[in-house]
This record gives sequence, structure tokens and C-alpha cells, in this order.
Amino acid sequence: MLEFQEKRKIRQILYSRPMLVVLSVIVAVALVSSYKMYGKVKETSDNRDIAERAQNMLVTKENELENHLGDLKTTRGIEEEIRKKFRVVKEGESVIIVVEDKENTASAIESGSRFQPLWDRIKLWLK
Repeated sequence: MLEFQEKRKIRQILYSRPMLVVLSVIVAVALVSSYKMYGKVKETSDNRDIAERAQNMLVTKENELENHLGDLKTTRGIEEEIRKKFRVVKEGESVIIVVEDKENTASAIESGSRFQPLWDRIKLWLK
């Protein structure tokens, strides 16, 4: 009978209102902590995705630079790079700069318009 009374005391203590309040507070704290941890896990996952994309971009750029470096190891590649950066020419070569005349291009566009005389259009078509 003594055992039964002791079990009853323990039940009374566990099911008492103050104990239920304490247990409720503990559960609430655990839930809030879990929610905060979920936010951190989500943020970490997003940061990981960003870092992986950045790493892939860097690997791609590294491969491009290695290819460019391989081109620069040849004399032709060096020459192309110098010509591109400094606009130099070899001895005996000359540079031609083509400048479009805006007036001539405008008149060429007009000459192809539908207002051109019929005979001129026929001559252009027969050529």
C-alpha cells in the first residue's frame, strides 16, 4: 500500500498545475529554438547555393584564362595580342581605316526607294 501511495504522490506532483506550466514553458522554448534553427539552416542553404554558383563561374573563368594563356605561349598568339592591344603593324604592312560617309549612305538608301523612276529600276534589275 505504501508503494501505491508513493506512486500517487509522484502523479500528483507531475500533474500539478505548476509542473504543467513549467513543462509548457520548456516545450515553448524548444519550439522557438527549433524555428530559429530552421531559419539558420535555410539561410545557410541559400548561401551554399550562391557560393557554388560563384565557384562554377570562377572555374569557367579559370578555364578560359588557361586557354588564353595557352594561346599566348605561341608566337602567333603573342603577335595577335600585341596587335589587338597596341594597334601595331609589321614592317611593310599598312593600316586602312574605313570611315563611312553619312551623306553617301543616306543617298544610297534613297536611291533604292520606290520613288525611283521605273526605267532606272529596270536597268538595275537587268544588271
